[in-house]
Amino acid sequence: MTRNSNIRTKRDITNAFMELLETKSFSSITIYDICEKSLIHRSTFYRYYEDKYDLLSQVTTSIGNDLFQNVNSNRESSHAFYEQILDYVDEHKQPFLNITNDVYNELVKIGSRFLMENSKVMDDPISKKIRHSNYSKLACDFYMSGLIEIFKNWVDGNYKISKQELTETLQKLME
Repeated sequence: MTRNSNIRTKRDITNAFMELLETKSFSSITIYDICEKSLIHRSTFYRYYEDKYDLLSQVTTSIGNDLFQNVNSNRESSHAFYEQILDYVDEHKQPFLNITNDVYNELVKIGSRFLMENSKVMDDPISKKIRHSNYSKLACDFYMSGLIEIFKNWVDGNYKISKQELTETLQKLME
């Protein structure tokens, strides 16, 4: 299989997975659903992913990398980072809820690993705190679980504030 074909197949699997998350909870999505939606055989799925949790991990890591890379390349403030995360969550409300309702702990683990890796290269206030902490894993878990919970409550309508107000509040809290 050519490299372009591999890239295209992974893209098709990812797109199918994200489409399924629009209408189904993560726990109800099966490998069969993903394969059927992406028009591939089951063995093709397993060539790229161990299971749907591996797919979730790779998809969320890719999204996070894109967000961090965009902010880092523009050298914008952490305000822009929160704004970009909220834009993404706002645009993908149902998939976000379908993931967080089912696999909250897994999402925190993935996000914590992501924060740990990016704290080595980013210069935002959270990354600095993680780097200088004696317990950096604890710090990553703390920040990621808090952010996910805040995003989830905002999407669920439990915080009656605008995206801009939430961005500014997060900025102040994380300084």
